[in-house]
Amino acid sequence: MVPGWRRESVGSMQHAPEGSLPSCVTGMIVLLGVMAVDPAWAAVRVCSTDVTSEVTSAVRERDAKLAAIRDWTRKAKSVQIPHPSWRIASLKVVTCVPNDGHFDCVAYATACTIKQTPPRRPRKQSPQAVDT
Repeated sequence: MVPGWRRESVGSMQHAPEGSLPSCVTGMIVLLGVMAVDPAWAAVRVCSTDVTSEVTSAVRERDAKLAAIRDWTRKAKSVQIPHPSWRIASLKVVTCVPNDGHFDCVAYATACTIKQTPPRRPRKQSPQAVDT
């Protein structure tokens, strides 16, 4: 029998005296408190290079836009952006103009990627004490 527990049976359940917690619950609360002290790390979006697609043409505007975005992704990979994605790009613009029964489109965006650890920032230096 665990110290602090009283054997009172209501059906198949046992109850502790009022105001006391079972030791396993107390241990879990302490464990969660210790885990909350650690700093939380999150993935961050890191953007670097502006990329512009080639002019793409299609009969339907939607198809021309998709082709421009595919070309943008191909070009972003060629400039050494790991895992570029239009979805996470920054400053996205797709411009289309009608031209003799078809659409010409160009995609422009700043290529971004997701990093699991944030880039290191230089530490701020504390001001030097001035002796007078």
